[in-house]
Amino acid sequence: CPCIPFSPDYRITGNTVLCYCCGLRSFRELVYQYRQNIPAAELPVTVASRPDCYWGRNCRTQVKAHHAMKFNHICEQTRFKN
Repeated sequence: CPCIPFSPDYRITGNTVLCYCCGLRSFRELVYQYRQNIPAAELPVTVASRPDCYWGRNCRTQVKAHHAMKFNHICEQTRFKN
């Protein structure tokens, strides 16, 4: 979406008006950060013990239940980066 350039410096407030695309992108990032900040000790063992996926948050296969349950995707991509 070309409306808002993705930048950590851009501040969104309660008065900011966003299009659907930008609002969804902002909400996804907020949810990701929320989950990332949950300490491993507070997660179920089955979740905390998953190895990181090489593609991390950029993984296109994480939408498949079997893959999502096998690997952690709350991490950055570690392989095949340009």
